[in-house]
Amino acid sequence: GCDIFIMASKSESFGLAYSEAWLYKKPVIGAYCSGVMEVIEDGINGFLIPFGDKGMLSEYIVKLLANKDLRDKIGRRGYHKVINNYTWQKRLESFLCFYH
Repeated sequence: GCDIFIMASKSESFGLAYSEAWLYKKPVIGAYCSGVMEVIEDGINGFLIPFGDKGMLSEYIVKLLANKDLRDKIGRRGYHKVINNYTWQKRLESFLCFYH
């Protein structure tokens, strides 16, 4: 299995892969870039690092692997973000509110 999802790309449009990892309640690590910063709340539902910062990436990996409670808490927060904001039902509600 997977304990942590890491995708520290230089650019990302929305961050769908992070949302998919959150559906499995996994903590995520991404790089500061436009699409990623809109979905990951640093320290809340994942961690953000400067692109290419291997030292900080290593620190977060060690921190998460050493602390199961933190992994679970961060993963749950991400899961709730997806369920509360990105399901088809939530998107439909937003769409209908826009037209009323």
